[in-house]
Amino acid sequence: MNIAPDGLNMSIVVAAAAVVKVLISTILHSAIYWVLLLCMFLTEQAFPVSKVVTMSADENNQSNCAACGKGSDDLKGCTACKLVKYCNASCKKKHRSGGGE
Repeated sequence: MNIAPDGLNMSIVVAAAAVVKVLISTILHSAIYWVLLLCMFLTEQAFPVSKVVTMSADENNQSNCAACGKGSDDLKGCTACKLVKYCNASCKKKHRSGGGE
């Protein structure tokens, strides 16, 4: 039987070291988890997720220009969002320069 210099059994020292290693590993994993969770929370606060706009079939098949409101059957769909329609290029430019809606 191996006896450590300070009088302890070597198998007890090895077992205690293994327990300490597991505890340290658990604490580090827990700390990393909470740091990542905090980063995700802060990122969400700094860069909020934009809301998704949904439109019904009636809204998508609108017959009014999104910029001027003029009704027509000859409207051209927006190539960027595919949700609104415009009667001409100047209405499209005016509406899109304002950020659209």
